[in-house]
Amino acid sequence: MNHIQTNQPCQSIPRAFPGPFEARAGRDGVDLTFDVVCITTEKTIVSARYWDARDEASSVAEVIVDALNGTIRPRRRRLEAPGPFVPELSETPPSLVDVVCQTTDQFIIGIDYWCSDDAIQIGEWISIALNKHHS
Repeated sequence: MNHIQTNQPCQSIPRAFPGPFEARAGRDGVDLTFDVVCITTEKTIVSARYWDARDEASSVAEVIVDALNGTIRPRRRRLEAPGPFVPELSETPPSLVDVVCQTTDQFIIGIDYWCSDDAIQIGEWISIALNKHHS
C-alpha cells in the first residue's frame, strides 16, 4: 500500500470539472466501461472497466457520480467497502493512481495515465467525495 498524502488541496480539479456529472456506457479498446463524465465539459474523469462484472462497474460509476454531485437519495447507493477511501499509487497499468478502501484495501477505481498531470488530485477529490457520501 502506497497511500498518497499531499499538502496541496485539490481545488483546481473541481474548477476543471465543474459538474454536474453522469455515468455513461463506453468502451476503451477491448474493455467496456462506465465513464464518469462532467456534463459541462463533456470530459471523462474516470472509467469503471469491466468484461463480465457489468453491474458492479455500473454501481461504482453511479456511486462516484452521486458522490461528486452531492446527491442525497432516500436510499442512496453505497459501495460495499466500508471506507474510508484513500488514493494510492497504482501498481497495475493503465492506472496511475487507485482509489481504495483503507480498511479492506479493496480497489474501487483507477485514474489512468491519460490524466497523469492531475491523477493524484483527481484521486484525492474522488476519495474525499466518497468519504462524505458514505458518512
